[in-house]
Amino acid sequence: MCAISTSEALEMYDETDKLITRGRKLFPDEQFFILKEAAALYRKKNYQAGMNLLDTWVDSLSGNKELTSAYSANAEMVAQEYLKMKDADSALSVIGRAKNIDNTNQELLFLEGNAYEMKGDYKSAYASYSKYKPESLWIREYRRRLYGVQNRGYKNTISADILSGWYSDGNRPNTIISAAYSRKMKRDYITSTINISTKNYDSTSSETEKGTGNTGAQLRIDWGHTFNKRWSTILGVAASTSIFPTWLAQAGAFYAFPKDFEMGVTVGYRRNYNPAEIILSNKSGNMYNLRLSGNVYRDLWRVNTNLDAFMLNKNMYFNINSQFKYYPTYDRTTHIMVSAGIGTAPEVDFVDKLMPGSFEHLNASLGIGGVYMVSPNISLGLTASFHYFYNQSEKDSENPDITVTNYKNLYDIYAHIIFSF
Repeated sequence: MCAISTSEALEMYDETDKLITRGRKLFPDEQFFILKEAAALYRKKNYQAGMNLLDTWVDSLSGNKELTSAYSANAEMVAQEYLKMKDADSALSVIGRAKNIDNTNQELLFLEGNAYEMKGDYKSAYASYSKYKPESLWIREYRRRLYGVQNRGYKNTISADILSGWYSDGNRPNTIISAAYSRKMKRDYITSTINISTKNYDSTSSETEKGTGNTGAQLRIDWGHTFNKRWSTILGVAASTSIFPTWLAQAGAFYAFPKDFEMGVTVGYRRNYNPAEIILSNKSGNMYNLRLSGNVYRDLWRVNTNLDAFMLNKNMYFNINSQFKYYPTYDRTTHIMVSAGIGTAPEVDFVDKLMPGSFEHLNASLGIGGVYMVSPNISLGLTASFHYFYNQSEKDSENPDITVTNYKNLYDIYAHIIFSF
């Protein structure tokens, strides 16, 4: 026994393993050699084998703290491996038995919360996390994690937002106000949104919208369904009075790959879409769009990239845009966002907000903003963006039949509040 302890202290692990093997053959039921073999397996990161070795002994010797601690230490690492493989059920099975054997291991409570969170059972995740006692230096960050888990466990969300833009010369092209209610279920969510838009026409521009009015309202309903851990779909429909498309429909499908990567395709149709800026041949018409999207998820950051393709009046346009989000806290809601886009059309989200943009000519955009979770119930967001696009702004002074196309700079502010309960 002394030889094993000495070789361990000197890190002569080959010799240690030989001595342990000899000891286990001579004294198969000796607790010292069982613990040393379990320690050797742990050192080799063969946690499952270590757990299996101790499994037959922890029940009969449940009062032995060395055995129970060794078992829970191996079980902790096995659970972590299952979580890395996104196998929450297997992780919970391991954690459940380990907790019954060793109820002093706090890390098991934290891993249990991770597993429930992965399964989308936020109520159980919050219960496990609440029992965990973090180190004093981590208490503030851990409180943010609890905020986030509690927030994601809520089934109802009410949000309100406003998007308003300004040209560099001070004119205001458009303002849109929205209010939405969303209900989450086990595999589905339904969101109802009312959009109200007020369009302000540039007095120096040749664009006119006689007979349609300057204010319009739109009612939109979106439904999302998750089939399994890989496949999910969305379906949206909308109808409006004026300014907005007469009606809108879109459908999308998304596939989540094992390595925190998701790809999706969305198709949409807008009847009587009316560009916010009428550029040359861009008269109102029916618009078709296709979006190809890719998302990469990590604990502290996410990247979303989209390719938007449009067909309007039998002409094709495109836009490539991307968003980067950094999550400095553990609530997984608070984030800082940077976005950029370029193409011969605005991105589809900007199109649906009826903000100005040109088709055929260059559109470029940059944005920065973020969201802050004030409490488990309330989050606030603010984003500022800059847009550069060509705009039909005036007639040629010498020949009124000729249209002079210039560019404009547009700045917008998007603010929103989200209340969850």
